[in-house]
Amino acid sequence: MRGTGRGWAEPGTHDPLAKKFMTQQLQTILVLCIIAGFLAMELATRRYQTTVTATTDDTRLELFMFLGLVAICHPLALLGTDALGDWLAPSHRDALVDLPWWGMVAILLVGDDLTQYLWHRASHSALLWPLHRPHHRLGCHYQDARCSPYALARLCGES
Repeated sequence: MRGTGRGWAEPGTHDPLAKKFMTQQLQTILVLCIIAGFLAMELATRRYQTTVTATTDDTRLELFMFLGLVAICHPLALLGTDALGDWLAPSHRDALVDLPWWGMVAILLVGDDLTQYLWHRASHSALLWPLHRPHHRLGCHYQDARCSPYALARLCGES
């Protein structure tokens, strides 16, 4: 049954405060405020300017990758997993909706960390190693768009 749990943004929520205050628009505004807050902190501390030597092309690539993630990859991943879940396990919809918020956060953090670990281990396989090797050569962080395989191949002079 969709929308019958106690999730914050679900239309059928039983919590009047959640229904009144936590709308989809407010969630979007909160996420944008968090991003703006990180941007403001970066600009105020100037750490980015002193620790990263990025060219204009690097900045354009990073902006393109960020917009691509937000506008294309994330929506496709969410819609795709929702459709797969409805198809493969329809009886499990809203199975976690009655958990407290901290339980949901714990599951998210453990699941996210496990997924990243397993992906990193898979990247060391013979099939994915050519794409992953530059990450180890340059000490890149996972969330750095300049460490994408294409950008690193150009940077390392490989094709």
